[in-house]
Formats: sequence, C-alpha cells, structure tokens
Amino acid sequence: MAGSCSLKDLSITQKQTGVKVQGKPEWTVKITNNCACVQLNVILNCRGFRSVEKIDPSLLRISSNGCLVNNGQSIYRDDFQFNYASDKQFPFIPVSSQIACSWISEIFWCTFVFLCSSVSNFDVIWCSLSYKL
Repeated sequence: MAGSCSLKDLSITQKQTGVKVQGKPEWTVKITNNCACVQLNVILNCRGFRSVEKIDPSLLRISSNGCLVNNGQSIYRDDFQFNYASDKQFPFIPVSSQIACSWISEIFWCTFVFLCSSVSNFDVIWCSLSYKL
C-alpha cells in the first residue's frame, strides 16, 4: 500500500566491476524498489558527482538540482542499474520520488500518487496525495 511506501524503500548498492576506465575503477550502481508500488521521477542527491565514463542521460540525467534516474520512468520490480568511473564510490542518496499505486475494485478504478521529498538524508518531511477515479 502506498501509505507504507517511502524513499526508504529505495535501496542503492554499489560494487566495482573490475574494469578500469581512464585508469579509474568502474562502479555499478543498482537501485532496488522494495515497495509494492512503483516509484517514478526518482531524484538522487549527486552534488559533486563526477565520472570519467560517459553516462547515458536517459539512465542518469545530472543537473544542479539532482540526478534524475531512468528518465523519470518507473522503478518497480526489476533493479535499475548504471555504471560510472571514479576514484571513489559516490554516496548516492534518494531525495525525492513519486509513489504510485493502482488497484481495481468492483466499483471503480483508482490511482493514488504520493509525492514525497526529503531534505535530510533519510527523513521524509512532506508528502502530498492526489488521486484519479
């Protein structure tokens, strides 16, 4: 249920691939959504992030406001991955997402969308709810 989903349901793990790019280790980032609902428009804090390996902007779009994951598309059951190359592992932290749950009842189709944002690393400070019948 969306009420029990939050940014904390996004798990980010990283490991070195064993490949060197311009003499720097390559890292694989895996983002897993442990929520029963989809998470869209996932934005990571990436202030100061640099990679010598080019990253497809449809995978990770870097801007001054954060990094948009998967072109804003949903992260649901399948892990989402991208690679980068840097001397050190970068601490990617989710800062916002939209959580969307849908279900069908005998009476109506209902979609709930929760938009949650975080200012600190792990504390969700506000969520708004919209719904469509």
